[in-house]
Amino acid sequence: MNQEFYPLSLSALEPGQELPFPIYLRAALNHYFLYLPAREQFSPHCCQYLNQCKITTVFVPKPERGAQIKYLLNRVEQVIQSSTVALPTKVSLVYDTAQQIVQEALLQPLPKNIRNCQTIAKSQVQLIISHPEILHHLLQISAYDYYTHTHSVNVCFMLVALLHRLNPDLGQVKLNDYGFGALLHDIGKTRVDKEILNKPGKLTSEEYAEIKKHPILGVELVRATHPLPPDAENIILQHHEDLDGSGYPYGLGGDELPLISRLARIVDIYDALTTRRPYSPAMHSFDALALMWQDFKGKLDLNLLQGFIKLLGQPSLKQA
Repeated sequence: MNQEFYPLSLSALEPGQELPFPIYLRAALNHYFLYLPAREQFSPHCCQYLNQCKITTVFVPKPERGAQIKYLLNRVEQVIQSSTVALPTKVSLVYDTAQQIVQEALLQPLPKNIRNCQTIAKSQVQLIISHPEILHHLLQISAYDYYTHTHSVNVCFMLVALLHRLNPDLGQVKLNDYGFGALLHDIGKTRVDKEILNKPGKLTSEEYAEIKKHPILGVELVRATHPLPPDAENIILQHHEDLDGSGYPYGLGGDELPLISRLARIVDIYDALTTRRPYSPAMHSFDALALMWQDFKGKLDLNLLQGFIKLLGQPSLKQA
């Protein structure tokens, strides 16, 4: 069977519910077989059987991708409101769903996919406001390999959690806009040559110049498909700007950089350092924070970095 399939965590499915799409199991690489047709009940017995077989992932064919995304968004809404679902389950569902939605937006930045990013960002914000302690659970499940969609979800969760810690009275509408911008902060990379993005060696000056275009390209891309709130735009446009003016794309610095841009820079660097990339292994959390404290002096807001360190539960790092 040559048809393309998308993974779906078994834990995302609610036993006893009719599924609007078929689910397949994978027997071997690129070989799938139908397990349950569309519009049939995913019975508790089916769920129990798959669990007994230690199957944690099922697959949905590409033509049903829209139905899969819609189902996941509805499930997220139900689960977040539930008082009986355990917090780790909530975090896992929202994290996995956000990854799938951002991945879809990166592949096809259509209006509906950008709207879905805004919807799942609101769910991430709601989860953090309801459970400020979720970052502990998130860090246990977050991906160790760097992909733009996983990086975007990680940055969104950490940035919103940091903002909520720094200012618990910050309104949900503001946090929604910040979360939306964080999810799409690297969408401009979809317009950069993949060979440059994944190059294992040092970039040439010409290649680096291409990389530095992605914040502007990202803002243009989102604006063309969806209204872009100013707070979200700042994150997309300025997450590579440094306090000393050495960043890009405009070399802004000091008072020119709003709080949200300074925070986004910190979170973006941290997640990049602590995930595996084609040219760099993942760093331990403490080592990454120590490097940021020492090697990014003048570039990062150290007061905000210290707040981020406290959020992650790391020992305070002394300024040398």
